[in-house]
Parts: sequence; structure tokens; C-alpha cells
Amino acid sequence: EALGLARERYPWQDGPFDGTTLVATNARRIAVNEEANRRLAPPGARFVKADPNEKAPSQPQDAFLWPGLILASATTERGSSRANLKNGLRYRILEVGETTTLIRVDDEGLAKGEPFQMNEKEVVRDLRLQHAITYDGSQARTIYGPLRLEQPSHRHFNHRRLIVELGRGPVGRRIMVE
Repeated sequence: EALGLARERYPWQDGPFDGTTLVATNARRIAVNEEANRRLAPPGARFVKADPNEKAPSQPQDAFLWPGLILASATTERGSSRANLKNGLRYRILEVGETTTLIRVDDEGLAKGEPFQMNEKEVVRDLRLQHAITYDGSQARTIYGPLRLEQPSHRHFNHRRLIVELGRGPVGRRIMVE
């Protein structure tokens, strides 16, 4: 019943979406991230292929990189050679090249700390695209831009999860529920 009410209040719109999509599965997260990353990449974005044989804390994904793109760390301090990265925090790309310059940002995209550099292979190994995030991966996060909830029929989606995930978006008119 609550899901039906949420769908009425936050209607779904088909087509390309330029906000954050919350999903139940990693497979869907990867698919949404790939589609959005390709579609949103500006001319001149640098395509970096992930090395499937490289040891990474979670599945790395090929990505177009460009200044302004926000990524999230998917590594622990012990699993990364980068002391700058903290698991789950977000980083904005400032410059792209063989060496990529990043800076940590808060939920509103405001810079925190000092810029640092990584090579492009480290970027796709240790950071993840943020066009889509799993419900579990969105813990303790407020999403200020457009927000879309996908896969509410998944077996792990329940009433509590609906309430928590709707609360991630402080601006109700920018939320959609599938």
C-alpha cells in the first residue's frame, strides 16, 4: 500500500535521467552507471578501461572521466595505496589526464580539503561512478539533486527501506519511484 502511495506522489518518468538512481542490485547499478556515464560524457572526456585482473575492493568499471564528474571511493585505507581516499566519501575530478586531479566533496558538492592526484588506472580501480548507487551503498547520504528509486519490487525492498530511501531526497518534487 505504501509503495502504491509513493508511486502516486512521486510519479515515474521514462527516458534519460540526469540525477542519482538508487537500485537494489549491483548488476543494475553497473548498467545504469554505464548508460548514464556514456550519455553524459562531454566531448573530450577521457575513456579509461578498468583492468579486470587488478585487485580491487569492488568490481571496477570502465568509465569516461571529465572535470566535474563526482566519484565515490570504494576502497578501504588498507586496500588503497592512496591515503587521500576514505571509503564511501565522494571526490570531484578537477583535471583529467594520465594524472587525474581530484578533491573531496560533501553531499552538496562543496570542496573539502586539498586537491590530490592519482593515475587514471587508480581512479577506475579505487573510485566508482555515482549515477547509480545501491540502496545499501547510500547509507548516511543526503541526495540534493534529482532522485529516482528503481527496483522497488525486489525481494529485499520493504516498507522500512522505502521510508529510508525517500528520506535521502530532501526535495520531494525531485523524486521518482518506479
